[in-house]
Amino acid sequence: IESFPRNIGGHSMHAIGDIIVIFGGCFLDIKCFDDIFLFDARTKVWTSPRVFGIPPVGRTGFGALVNGAKLFIFGGYTLQGLTNDLFVFDLESKSWNQLFWPGITPSPRAGHKMVLTAIGGLVFGGFVGEKYSNDVYILDIVNEKWLKPVVSGDIPIGRESFSMISHHGVAYVFGGYATGVVLNDMYTINEDLTWEKKEPAGKVPSPR
Repeated sequence: IESFPRNIGGHSMHAIGDIIVIFGGCFLDIKCFDDIFLFDARTKVWTSPRVFGIPPVGRTGFGALVNGAKLFIFGGYTLQGLTNDLFVFDLESKSWNQLFWPGITPSPRAGHKMVLTAIGGLVFGGFVGEKYSNDVYILDIVNEKWLKPVVSGDIPIGRESFSMISHHGVAYVFGGYATGVVLNDMYTINEDLTWEKKEPAGKVPSPR
C-alpha cells in the first residue's frame, strides 16, 4: 500500500483537527483514484489507512466538505462520466458509507463546489453535460435530505472550476470557466440565499 500521494489532480484536501485528508483525483484522463491519504501535521508523517466500506469510484472535480470528523463527497467526473452520488468518510472509524438522502438531488455534475454553512452544505455550479449550472442546492446534514431553495439577487452565470469558501455566514465565489470565457468576477451568497455581485477595489486577479 502506498503511503504517499501519487501525482494527481482534481483531488480534495481538508483538515480534520491535526489530520489533513486527501481523497481522489485523477492522472490525466487515464486513471482515477479512490484512496485516502492522511498527513499528520504534528508528526509530519503520511499514511494510507485501511478503510472499511465501499469507497466512491475514483473521480475528479467533485464537491467536498468537512463536518466534524466526517468528509462528505458529492458528484464529480469518473472515467464512466458525470455522477451525482453522495458519500461520507468517517475519519474516526475509517469507514465509507454511501448516502441515499431524499429530496431534490442535484443532477450529475463536475467542477462544482460544496461548502459548509449554518444552513447546511451549499452546492453551487458545475458542468452538467451540455451547459454550466448556476443552481444552488442545500445538503441538509441535520435532517439528512437535499433541498433546492429559491435564491434571489445578482445570480452569477453558470460556471465550473471556480473558487468558493464560506466565511462568517457568507459564501464567496471567484472566477471559474463558463461557456467560452474565463472569469475573474466575485459574488457572495448569504444565509438568506441572496446573491450579490462584488466590485472590490485594488488589483483584481486576472481571469482564472
